[in-house]
Amino acid sequence: MFEIKSRTKWLFKIGFHYMFIANLTVKVVGFVYIILLAKILTKHEFGIFSYSQSLIQFFSPLVGMGLSYGFLIFASRFKKRMLDYFFLSQKLALGFNISFFLVAVLFSFIFPFPFKEANVVFIILLIGQILKSHREIILSFFRVLKKNNVFALLTMENVLIVAVFGLSGAYVWRLYGLIIFILFAQVCSLFLAYRHSKKYFIENHKSYPQSIKDILKISIAASFTNLISYMLYSIDTFLVGTLLKSSEKVSEYYIATLIPFNLSFIPLSLMAALFPYISENYNNLIWLKRSYVKMLLVTFLVNLLIVLFLFSFSKSIILTLFGESYLSSEKLFKILLVGFLFSGTFRVVSGNFLASLGKVNQNLLLAIIAGVLNVTLDYSLIEKYSTFGAAISTAFTMFFSGILGSLFVIYNLTWRKKCL
Repeated sequence: MFEIKSRTKWLFKIGFHYMFIANLTVKVVGFVYIILLAKILTKHEFGIFSYSQSLIQFFSPLVGMGLSYGFLIFASRFKKRMLDYFFLSQKLALGFNISFFLVAVLFSFIFPFPFKEANVVFIILLIGQILKSHREIILSFFRVLKKNNVFALLTMENVLIVAVFGLSGAYVWRLYGLIIFILFAQVCSLFLAYRHSKKYFIENHKSYPQSIKDILKISIAASFTNLISYMLYSIDTFLVGTLLKSSEKVSEYYIATLIPFNLSFIPLSLMAALFPYISENYNNLIWLKRSYVKMLLVTFLVNLLIVLFLFSFSKSIILTLFGESYLSSEKLFKILLVGFLFSGTFRVVSGNFLASLGKVNQNLLLAIIAGVLNVTLDYSLIEKYSTFGAAISTAFTMFFSGILGSLFVIYNLTWRKKCL
């Protein structure tokens, strides 16, 4: 009993409850948001939005070039220079974003989108993603300060604003109203985040840190790691649309992924709260080992119960939430649930653990292996087995990358004297 109370106090101390509530709000609101969008838009319009959104998810780690992660790591270790790292990160992110946007516009004219409206939708959503990347650096600022309550507030504000604006736009002007109102929502969210943070900028930063190359090295590596990791969740929807050229098939697959891909908020909440603590204790092997085992045990038991429940009532869930027209998504939904059990337990925990320790190269290698495996399986299975092949490919990659990620963490905590 004492141990349970002690662990509960520890979770509250690191702000896990703030992270959990925020992430739960994001997932619940986001889930309801997608359900309502699927009902407001036609299946064809929803397929175009899902296809464009998968492209945005794929490229989103390159927006801001991962500087929110680099800032979080360096500012956690060198808090006296936190403001210097903050302004440096914002400045570098702005430069990267301008360059990336110009390349993306060129890409939208060259790439043969399977649906004619998709290139316009892609560009407008990308502008919103660029604004979001600067807001994420502000969120990392509050994580360094360990003000998880403010972080949670800003996170919940964002998802509520995007949901309300997006649904309003979709109801009035359908697909184009949706994307334009989403852009307005990101502008409002960035403004609110800045208002919350400006009171901490009492003193101007004195100079930019000398370790610009170091923060860029970690940020860029983290960016490409996340790029390949996001591929696991977005490349399937993209390839279903590209190879099968059916917006209806895209909608069918996207609906199947909606719950399994969003269940990871539980381990992600814990890792978000622990990230600064792991960075601070990167040489304390005893603490690291104990914390890693705790996280694996807790997340596995919770994820297993969730998967068993959803698996048992899968047909009723699909019918109730999305209607009979999406009943074909049920078998895909079950397959992806199995994949989540391994990904949500092993991949999420191990990936974030490695990132917290600054092991960006190992995380990048892990992501490359998983990405290559996923794309290879997708190309060989989607054309033969349609959306069923996409689900099998993703589930197997989730399993494989989860086990491999755990082996990477065990290697760092067992066979190395120091983690950095």
